Amino acid sequence: MKKLLVAIALLLGPVLSAGPGTAAPPEKPNPNKPVVIDIINGSGTIPAIADGGACAFPVDVVVTGKFKIIESQQGRTIFTSPGQKVTLTNGTKSVSYVVTGVRREVATQTPDGTVLEEVVTGRNVVTNARDANSERLGLFLLVGEFNYAITDDLPVPQEVRVFSGKGQVVDVCAALA
Repeated sequence: MKKLLVAIALLLGPVLSAGPGTAAPPEKPNPNKPVVIDIINGSGTIPAIADGGACAFPVDVVVTGKFKIIESQQGRTIFTSPGQKVTLTNGTKSVSYVVTGVRREVATQTPDGTVLEEVVTGRNVVTNARDANSERLGLFLLVGEFNYAITDDLPVPQEVRVFSGKGQVVDVCAALA
């Protein structure tokens, strides 16, 4: 389960999750490597769109705070992030958000494979990367209740349904431009 969480942590839209600890310096973008934020150290880099990422430029990410994964017997997984904060940086421009949202995930079988139905509530940062074939490229702060669906393909899950819902959508790429 943790391998799946690491692989999709920032590929398409799950809540940014990281354990407590000091973050290591982010790696430089690599177009041959999937976009993954290390949930243990809480840092990484989302490459530019040209390299498979979400914004027109690379975005350095540092996540601090706690997270918890709750798996139920019914196949539902809940990701919580009390007191979590994410800092996103493009060169000298930076934004920080408190991201204490909750993500609920249910895996469903389809003729084409497993689809992860996701519902996020509260404050969550999600990314829609080019490598995931997203209809709406970018990095977004979602405040409210939103849903989306992705495949469980590793290392790069594919978008099945772009996020939609009720609440506020902040374009983080625009804020960092």
